Amino acid sequence: MTLADLKNRALKRLRVLAAGETAAAHVDDIVADAYTFVYNELNSDVEKLATWTSTGAIPDKVASYVIDLVVYQSADEFYVPEQRILRLEAKAEKSMKMIRRLQAKPYIPRHSAATYY
Repeated sequence: MTLADLKNRALKRLRVLAAGETAAAHVDDIVADAYTFVYNELNSDVEKLATWTSTGAIPDKVASYVIDLVVYQSADEFYVPEQRILRLEAKAEKSMKMIRRLQAKPYIPRHSAATYY
């Protein structure tokens, strides 16, 4: 998924953009800033969950979850009602868990010979 696709889908989920519409530049910038924040969080020193570059295509297996995070991050800017923000927050938390699960490296046990004394 490209960054432009992510922005359009996020704006549609926020009900800011209808089908067939294009976003104004300032609206596009709000979502781009939210994506930058989300990407930096995913790519932090602790997490390292972003396996793509900030301007590169987002892998399909995590794209919908990244959109959920971007939607939650930018909801305040679009005056989303409080009840809906609470639902978006819960969805964002689940999405973060799924990203962690999908991006986790498989555990490979290392067998070593036992040393007996």
